[in-house]
Amino acid sequence: MQVGLVTRRGGPRPLWKQRMAVDVIQCNLNRGRRAQDLLMQQALEMKVGLCVIAEPSYIPKTTGWFYSDNNLAAIYHNGDNLGHTCKLVRRGTNFVAARLGNVHILSCYISPNVSIREYEVFLDDLTECIRILPGKILICGDFNAWSRLWGSAFTNRRGELVED
Repeated sequence: MQVGLVTRRGGPRPLWKQRMAVDVIQCNLNRGRRAQDLLMQQALEMKVGLCVIAEPSYIPKTTGWFYSDNNLAAIYHNGDNLGHTCKLVRRGTNFVAARLGNVHILSCYISPNVSIREYEVFLDDLTECIRILPGKILICGDFNAWSRLWGSAFTNRRGELVED
């Protein structure tokens, strides 16, 4: 399980200066059931508000889950740990978009086994979704693309497409 933890907490601020502070875990679970169970336990213990997940093992039939049409990208939100309502905005084949306050969160996953043409269609669909979203946007996921821009040893065709 690969995990990235993004956290921001601050003291009280005047209402006009307040910003949303939410703990977020972003990870690829590689379809592992134990990894997903561990993630959910970690999120509970750490009082995490959002989990942005690529390749979940399963999508529970409970509230708090948004998922892509192919079930390979998901967002779990825990209302007890959020100061705002989280709402589903759009589902695509390889991504799901939700709104939390004035921020849009996208979870994406595209298989390394799809053709370049299928990859381009995914990026076109994602771009179309992003263009219509107002406000701030947080894009998370596993694009299975390599680029020197984000620390890979080399850049492949998918990396070039994401860079563009």
